[in-house]
Amino acid sequence: MAKYLLVLYSAWTVATEGFDPSKTLLIDYYPRGNVPQNFLFRGNMPTINGSFAYDAIVSTMSTVARQYNLTFPDNFSLIDVSYLNILERSDLEIEEAFFKDNPSKGQFYNKVIVGTEITPPQDDQGLIKDVVKEYVGTLSIDKLPSLMEFLRGLLTHRMKDHW
Repeated sequence: MAKYLLVLYSAWTVATEGFDPSKTLLIDYYPRGNVPQNFLFRGNMPTINGSFAYDAIVSTMSTVARQYNLTFPDNFSLIDVSYLNILERSDLEIEEAFFKDNPSKGQFYNKVIVGTEITPPQDDQGLIKDVVKEYVGTLSIDKLPSLMEFLRGLLTHRMKDHW
C-alpha cells in the first residue's frame, strides 16, 4: 500500500525565515495505531537557502513521528500543500520546481488562504462562534470546510484525485 505524508506549510511566514524543524507538528495520522499509513504534518516555510528542504523535512517528520511512538514509513510520497499567495511567488516557485523536477518524490498543491477582515471580540465566546459559523462556512473566500474535507479525504484515501 502506498504511504502518503501530507505536509502543510504556513502562509504567514517571514520572507527570510527558512525551514525550522521546531515548527513541525504532527496534526493527524491514519489509520490509528502505531503503524499508520498516512500522516498529516504542519510546518513553516520548507526552504533552506533558496532550495526545497526535502531531506531536512523528511528527517524532521521521522523524528516527530518517533516522539509519538509511531513508525515512520521508509517508502512514501510527499504531498506538499502550501497556503502561500501570489505575493510569495518566489517561494511558491521553489516548491513547484522541486516537485516538477522530482515527480517520484511526491506532489505539490497550492491552496491560497486569504483569511477574513472580520475580527470578533476576543472576550465574547458566543459572538466568536456566530462569526465563525457565518463567515467561515459560507462567505469565506477560503472555503475552509471544503479544504478540510479534501485534506481528510487524502489522509484516509477517500479522494484519489485532486481539487
